[in-house]
Amino acid sequence: MSAALRRKVEAAKLSPSPSAKSPAGFDDEKEAFKMATMFDWYDPHGLVGNPLILHAILGRAPQTLRAYLEELAAEPLPVVEHARLRRHA
Repeated sequence: MSAALRRKVEAAKLSPSPSAKSPAGFDDEKEAFKMATMFDWYDPHGLVGNPLILHAILGRAPQTLRAYLEELAAEPLPVVEHARLRRHA
C-alpha cells in the first residue's frame, strides 16, 4: 500500500468505541457493541470472498487493490487531508 500510495501506511487495530476521538468511533454504545461483535468474529475468521462473486456483482472484472490505490494516489488530496498529512510528515 505504501508503494502504491507513495506515502507511509501503517496498520492499526481500531476499537469501535462511542468516542469522537476514535477513528472508528460510533454515535452510540449500541452501534459500537454491534461493530465490536462483528470485529471479534472477523479477527479469527477473516473476510472470505472471491473474484467470481465480485465480478458477478459488478458486471465487470474487479479492480486489483494496487490499481485502486494507485488511482487514489493520482487524485489530488482534499485541502484538509493535505494539511493534516503535512503536520505529521
